[in-house]
Amino acid sequence: MREKIIETAAEMMLREGYTRVSMSGIATAVGLAKPTLYHYFRSKEELFEAVIDLFFKEGSKWTAVFRQPDITFREALRQMFGYFTELVGYMDHLLDDRQKGKYGYYYLLVDALRMFTQVRERYEQAYKSDFAIIRKAVRKAIKNKEIRDDFSWETLAALLSSLLEGGLLLSTLYPALNVSKISEGFFEIVWEGIRVKNEK
Repeated sequence: MREKIIETAAEMMLREGYTRVSMSGIATAVGLAKPTLYHYFRSKEELFEAVIDLFFKEGSKWTAVFRQPDITFREALRQMFGYFTELVGYMDHLLDDRQKGKYGYYYLLVDALRMFTQVRERYEQAYKSDFAIIRKAVRKAIKNKEIRDDFSWETLAALLSSLLEGGLLLSTLYPALNVSKISEGFFEIVWEGIRVKNEK
């Protein structure tokens, strides 16, 4: 039941924004009496933390592809940008046309950063972990002669993070964006910039 409450609250907050969602509304949506909801979460703020944690876990999946032992760097990149498209699609289906660009993940994230000091710390730790995964994958790809060895792995990690975060933000502010096409373009540009080009 706890997971259902979190997922329902996440959907409602994405659609309506944090301030417009009430504990009464969430209780009704999941089919609980309001006092029963407070058995699971002592306050709306505590539930909001759980919602942000859900998005945090989803967002951290983008580097998971680089941990697969037998995957090429090129395929890992392609899957990573494919995951980006899926994530935007998931969030989009929760919003109707009137709500797109009005609410969304980044609006909730700003609220969370304002309300909970630990959120910023968690994101910092997550990026440190993500960068370490990218560093390892880059070293392996260089050793396998998949990608060039004349650029900074840290710059590449920052570029990938910026493309994903920026793409998510842009999809919120510019709902007409063709995310699938942009995602493929991101992949092609990054891959062409880092791959080893065979001499003819």
